[in-house]
Amino acid sequence: NYHNIPWFVSENGMGVADEERFMDSDGVVQDDYRIEFIKNHLTALHRGIAAGSNCSGYFVWTAIDCWSWKNAYHNRYGLIRDFF
Repeated sequence: NYHNIPWFVSENGMGVADEERFMDSDGVVQDDYRIEFIKNHLTALHRGIAAGSNCSGYFVWTAIDCWSWKNAYHNRYGLIRDFF
């Protein structure tokens, strides 16, 4: 329908509530679920580009944490976890 217009992924990521349950004894979040989520999306994007999709970029959501209209600060969206 759109004749393979140029496009990009402007934000891709996930918000997870109560990530403390995934912390190890050093206080580091073991977020293999987030790694798998992004890996799966990048794999699908790669397949689409290989098939001819006109995608020119991918941006993860987000390096630092942010506020959500739905979840406020209850979920972590950023790749870097704050300590507040």
